[in-house]
Amino acid sequence: MNTQALPKLLYLGDVPVEPTVAGAALLHRLLQGYPTDRLMVVQSEHPDREPVPLPGVRYATYRLPLQKLTRTRLHRWAGILRYLTAARQVTAIGSLAADFNPEAVLTVVAGYTWITAAAFARKQNLPLHLITHDDVSGTLALPSRMHDSLSKTFAAICRQAVNRFCISPQMAEAYSLPDAPASVLYPSRSAELVPFVRPVEVARRPGSIHFGYAGSIHSPGYVRLLANLAEVIGPMGGRLVLFAGPNPPPSLLALANVESRGFVANSQLLQALRESVDVLFLPMSFDQGDRRNMELSFPSKLTDYTAACLPLLICGPAYCSAARWARDHPGVAELVESEDRAPLEAAVLRLAIDRAYRDKLAIQASIIGEVMFSHESVAARFLDAVRSHAGAAQ
Repeated sequence: MNTQALPKLLYLGDVPVEPTVAGAALLHRLLQGYPTDRLMVVQSEHPDREPVPLPGVRYATYRLPLQKLTRTRLHRWAGILRYLTAARQVTAIGSLAADFNPEAVLTVVAGYTWITAAAFARKQNLPLHLITHDDVSGTLALPSRMHDSLSKTFAAICRQAVNRFCISPQMAEAYSLPDAPASVLYPSRSAELVPFVRPVEVARRPGSIHFGYAGSIHSPGYVRLLANLAEVIGPMGGRLVLFAGPNPPPSLLALANVESRGFVANSQLLQALRESVDVLFLPMSFDQGDRRNMELSFPSKLTDYTAACLPLLICGPAYCSAARWARDHPGVAELVESEDRAPLEAAVLRLAIDRAYRDKLAIQASIIGEVMFSHESVAARFLDAVRSHAGAAQ
């Protein structure tokens, strides 16, 4: 990977750069190949977790204004004040990064510090690289009457940025402006991950089929779909194995054929999946309250799911990003676009009785996943974009 001529990059944001999940994992993997002497991470304080920094990279902690109020009944007022004053916090950032002398700024639209990052880049006359990982209005707990102000702030910062990366095609379409188009930057696999390229050779459970789910369970819509699957596969002796932490919903664990393995480190996850399950399940919520997030966001678990070379079952509404991915790449998954039980039962039956079909799905998902999510391809795209704007004044 070519790392020559890269600017000194300052990451500034509320999303931590660590090998966990979602936006944090995206950043950690994206920056794994960046020269350590040309990268500094300034992230807001997360008192409830131990940081897991990139080796050799300089980190600094930015204490958010009014942070103590975020865990009280005044948290909504604290959020409003932080939004309104975020652009004024550049002095604190400047003191943390003063001796680093950054040549470019990277941030993620989450919390409020992305606004501070944009103001810092503007004040220092530095190119700004912007990543949008989730629905913008959903990342800030602002009252609806302030959403118009938020939209204007976001549009102004998009126009300021030299790169506007979005995690899915739908998000790029939604957030592109006529004078500031967005581009797609899919999540990547870890640099250390070695994908499997062949299906599991020997059937382990004659007469039954085991499904696996890896990731957080953060929505009632997800819980309902996981429970539906467990109930469908129960009569055929199937099991649903959860690799989810830290506390799966008790209603799921109460089902007789649901087993929880807890969180498994990324380095061990692929082998654990291949030893435990026959099919990987990817639910996407049908709840109307989740619709925009399902449309715009992209399930980063597909990076590891496709590396396991196991067949995929995707269940989600036709408008969700996972369903669009499956339709755009025929043969990568068994796709169910209804919450009704009958289509799910038919899909499970196809997967249960046809081993050759499962292997075909696994291989196709592996091929497409390597093209789209390999660390080398995603990181190269990001580094080329950053390099192309090195030295560009705002």
